[in-house]
Amino acid sequence: MITNFLAKINKIFTDKTYTLPATAVQPEKAPEPFKEDKPMSFFTESELMCHCGCKLLPQQSIIDKLDEIRAAYGKAITLTSVKRCEAHNKKIGGAPKSAHVEGIAADLRRSPDLLKFILDNAERFGIWIEDPTKTATWIHIDLRKRDVGPSHVFRI
Repeated sequence: MITNFLAKINKIFTDKTYTLPATAVQPEKAPEPFKEDKPMSFFTESELMCHCGCKLLPQQSIIDKLDEIRAAYGKAITLTSVKRCEAHNKKIGGAPKSAHVEGIAADLRRSPDLLKFILDNAERFGIWIEDPTKTATWIHIDLRKRDVGPSHVFRI
């Protein structure tokens, strides 16, 4: 009996013409790939989309920037908020003209090491950082151009 079972398993994995019988449990469909021109290398859609469930995704420019930062940092980065729809932004008390609503901002879970890296490299990455003294547990970065000088740190 085990020999017969092993023979069937071997046939499934070696015979490219073998198909599962209609009564067999079919494998789940593979998840759909990210549908932008350039796929992400470090972050999933669920990390990037609005947390209210509307599934809105941010602009590709912030995704590319997050990948660039993550690659240079060399360690995992946890995203706490990226894209927000207007309703969700209002519900959580976000700024009325939030760059999250535009899809060009991200909040990263704060650690001393990551904060130092972001502050040291903000100009290099072309990102703007919300004043870290106002954001105790996260690091807000965005791509909105501002006239704040070489530090790239802004205050709301």
